[in-house]
Amino acid sequence: MILLVVSCLAPLTSQAFNFKTDSGLKTTADTAQINDTSTNITVATGRVLAPVLSFVGILFFALMIYAGVLWMTAAGDDKKIDKARQIIIAAVIGLIIVALAYTITRFVGESINNNAQI
Repeated sequence: MILLVVSCLAPLTSQAFNFKTDSGLKTTADTAQINDTSTNITVATGRVLAPVLSFVGILFFALMIYAGVLWMTAAGDDKKIDKARQIIIAAVIGLIIVALAYTITRFVGESINNNAQI
């Protein structure tokens, strides 16, 4: 089954890495007057927040895996189970805080950008 999936996906990956540097995107961006070197505040914060949010997602995933393994290997030890539960709760609360911070930042950025265009 795995061999079938890999053999079906192999042509797609070879096509994905066989691209030209200018596949018409620059022409389209120039026609639409999209400036990639923009110093807009929303663009700048977006460029900073994208890797930070990626790191937070990876950290959340790693914490969940660690807590799950800790819980599964607890063998009935209440201290290990409580520690794993606390890690899961803290990771979920952290993810919620980061999601809310992103939402607020995006709302404020869009509000500033919309007010600047008026």
